[in-house]
Amino acid sequence: MFQNDENEINPEEARVLLRKIVADQDKEALWEWIREFVGLEIPRKAICHDHCAPFDFVADYIFGLVDFAVVLANRSGGKTMDFGVLDSTMAFLQADTEIATVGAIQFQAQKCYEYFNRFNQKFPFADNIKSSTISKTKMKNGSEVQILPGTMSGVNSPHPQLVFLDEIDLMIWQILQQALSMAQSKGAVRSRTVLTSTRKFANGPMQRMINEAPEKGAKVYSWCIWEVVEKLPSTGPMRDEIESIFKGQLPSNIGQAEGYYSWRDTITKKKTLDDEVWQTEWICSRPGLKGVIYGSSYSDE
Repeated sequence: MFQNDENEINPEEARVLLRKIVADQDKEALWEWIREFVGLEIPRKAICHDHCAPFDFVADYIFGLVDFAVVLANRSGGKTMDFGVLDSTMAFLQADTEIATVGAIQFQAQKCYEYFNRFNQKFPFADNIKSSTISKTKMKNGSEVQILPGTMSGVNSPHPQLVFLDEIDLMIWQILQQALSMAQSKGAVRSRTVLTSTRKFANGPMQRMINEAPEKGAKVYSWCIWEVVEKLPSTGPMRDEIESIFKGQLPSNIGQAEGYYSWRDTITKKKTLDDEVWQTEWICSRPGLKGVIYGSSYSDE
């Protein structure tokens, strides 16, 4: 759809094109723009009746349709990768915009930076980079992106307009509350906050934020393994094994799946995990109070 060769389209033309897509709220064109320039095909089919597709969240955010969101997704559900896409895209799209992504733990922050840095090496994002470290990336258009660990000091100093909080179920509640105070409107850019996590605990931070979403005015997005799994084989040994392993547990429209997570790995998780872990972290049902899923909170001790 788009020519990303620098001889065909320059970075400013790519930005103008993205701005038009956003103004028109053209979801199909946005998906194509991300595929062409970021190099990702973000799943866009909702498979379970009460879920959305990952791209529904990404598109709503870029179109400016949500200011406060809670995103529940499975492990390997692309949450951190989506934040990397939004970090890169929003910094490229909007001038003078400060963005911060907070990982609950250092590894999560590092993972987000790796996605963000990889995308920024591509055209047209690379042309906008002025300097880049994990602590701060400065853009030529005046925007900045910080990738921070979820520590008390980490979430207290910056006050960006756009804040993404990753894997909040691993975040201490008091630190999460401090992080919720980070976002601050500046100039023409309003403050916006997104929280995301795989739900691990029956009454942990993620469940609490989901419960409080209506009164706090937060929009809840949910997806699971079925929204990100690859296309279902039509016939053959793999199809037979899938039907044998899941025995009628597949959603009725699983045939519409178009994701990236392999069926082989999905089968392995189903066969090797405790059923409550499978249901909680991969199907995204609410956990009970037994087994390795802790009842209310987690401590390294």
